Order: sequence, then structure tokens, then C-alpha cells
Amino acid sequence: MKTLKEINVKKTFIYIIGALAVIALYFGLVHLILMVANVSRSAPTTVYGLTSKRQFALVALAMGLISVIVGWRVFRRSISSSKKNGTIAAIVTGVIAVIGGVLNLTNANGGPGSGNGVLGSAQALVLGLTGIFFGGWAMVRSRTKNINS
Repeated sequence: MKTLKEINVKKTFIYIIGALAVIALYFGLVHLILMVANVSRSAPTTVYGLTSKRQFALVALAMGLISVIVGWRVFRRSISSSKKNGTIAAIVTGVIAVIGGVLNLTNANGGPGSGNGVLGSAQALVLGLTGIFFGGWAMVRSRTKNINS
């Protein structure tokens, strides 16, 4: 077992606070998107099961998650690598997630619980934009590294 001298308590605390801030920002943005799309009120009757719109939202959400994972990995690697395959993949999957999320939100006629997949669509929108951001930032970092070399 590690002693307190071996564990950097301050660094661990900062990581925990940072993770909580990112989670709060994520759910705040999802709620903001639901409010802007005017679908933030829950449905009067809840639809259970996997509807076709929920399936569409889940696919868009998966694309957004893939975009964030690929974008983050490429961003972390962009200092040492000049390959652009990952950045393009992150941006393309992020754009697909954003388009899917927006399409599903614009066609929704009810809020959470209505079977329209509005929560998944809003999350896909946030994750897709995040993946696009990471992919674009990695591309900029690799270009500036190539220019300075």
C-alpha cells in the first residue's frame, strides 16, 4: 500500500474536480440543446422499448462516442505523429453524429419518454461536436509541428 508521500493528493483532487466539471458541462449542454429544440418537457405518457427513432438516436450517439474516442487519441498522439487518418476519421464521424442528432431533434414531436430519442440525439450532438473539436485541434497541432520542423 502506498503512503501519503507516494500519492499526490493535490493532483488526484484536481483530476476529480476536473472530471466532475466535465460531467456537469456535458449534461448542462445536453439540457441546453433540449431547451433550444423545445423538447425539454417530459412526455405525458412514457413509451417503453426500443422505437425506430430511439435506434436512430443510439446509432448517432455511438458515432459521436467513436468520434470523441478517436479524436482524443489522435489529439494525444498529434505531438509525435503527423498522420492525418485519425483526424479525418474523428471529424467525419463527428459530422455524421451531429447531422443524425439534428435530424432526429428536428423531427421529434415530444420530449424525453416520448419514444423519439431526443436525449440520445442531444447527447450525439454534444459528443459529435466534441469529436470534431478534438480532431480539428489535432490537425492544427500536427500542421504547426510540420511547419516548425
